Amino acid sequence: MHEDQQRGGASDINGGSADDQRKKLIWESLLGFLGFFTVLALIQGVWNLFQPEPSLAPSIMLVVLLVFLWLAWRGYSRYR
Repeated sequence: MHEDQQRGGASDINGGSADDQRKKLIWESLLGFLGFFTVLALIQGVWNLFQPEPSLAPSIMLVVLLVFLWLAWRGYSRYR
């Protein structure tokens, strides 16, 4: 029997704790959420370029989402 199981703690197959696994899943869901909306903002930004009077707002939203996506990736990379 493993030492973690004897103490009542949980561990996954790779030896990491259940808390690390939970944090990794949270980061992955955040990456998926931000990635989805970043792709939508990219499509909106490209579509906006072909309008007679393009707006600056879709480009700003795309840059903000890209920054958040990059920050989330850096946070997730600690648990890979």
